[in-house]
Amino acid sequence: MSLSDNLKRIRINRKLTQKELAEKSGITRESIGNYERGDRTPPADILKKIADALGVSIDTLTSNESFEHEILNRAIQTAKKCFNLDNDSIDDIFIFFFRYANIDTLKDFYKNNIPTLPIDDIKGLLLFISDNSLIEFNRLYENLIQIDIYNLDTELEDYCQKIYIKINNPLDYINSDNKAFLESQGLMKDGYLSLDAIQLDKENGNIKSVRKGNSTILLPKSFDEIKAKVDKMFPLLEPEIKFLSDPRLEMAYNYSYKNLVSYGYENLLIMAVEKAIKTTLSEIKEHEEKGDLFDRLSSWISKESPLYEILKKSQEKDK
Repeated sequence: MSLSDNLKRIRINRKLTQKELAEKSGITRESIGNYERGDRTPPADILKKIADALGVSIDTLTSNESFEHEILNRAIQTAKKCFNLDNDSIDDIFIFFFRYANIDTLKDFYKNNIPTLPIDDIKGLLLFISDNSLIEFNRLYENLIQIDIYNLDTELEDYCQKIYIKINNPLDYINSDNKAFLESQGLMKDGYLSLDAIQLDKENGNIKSVRKGNSTILLPKSFDEIKAKVDKMFPLLEPEIKFLSDPRLEMAYNYSYKNLVSYGYENLLIMAVEKAIKTTLSEIKEHEEKGDLFDRLSSWISKESPLYEILKKSQEKDK
């Protein structure tokens, strides 16, 4: 991946337009366009501003290796740092991977004798990094994988996500109600989740389901999540409730919306409002098709009425 490709992919992932990124980073939209097209390369100070605006590291923006090369190089650096192997040969370093991947295959890939690594060897290197450096794996996951720099297939993406959740405390993603629910299902032990797999909601990072054996258990949604979903499905519901709970309307008709809600009657009012609107619109359409005129008070005047022409002239004059 080139810098231009990375910049565009991350910007889109962050749901920012070029103009919005330009405003956040304090540079011009034209410059962002030039960088994304590869027409120009940003200097170091500008690159830092863009990285900060996107919430990623400069390394993430400038990464130009394939995912396999990136993972192998990071595994090598992790081994060097954790086992003091700075002066050791690459063959000696690869020995530390023997429990995680096929060493001969890794050597062939490192020497460019084969174009790609088998997925099991990639998984093994990822596991090696997570086993030996929480900080390095988190940096790798948050700066490259979660941002979808490499557009990984679902199997690798899910594998990385599973490791990430496992080595971090997954309870950070769960509200108190869901913790109680998991406890009731026997899925928590000593303050930790006892699970085979956890599935994250990619939109908000919350855990949405857990899997135990062959069973998938969906966590109950919070009130805010349910309300947001209802508001999206029924966009008129909120303004209708706002209308019906207006103190002036309550006073005029001598009722309390709050009390009606406590008895479960609020839907009756909402349906009544919707029915009245639909009925009125239907009546308007019916009278307009007949050519009737509304006197702007409470009555429709038909063409047969002696008042029709008088009303018609009056309304035309008002226009």
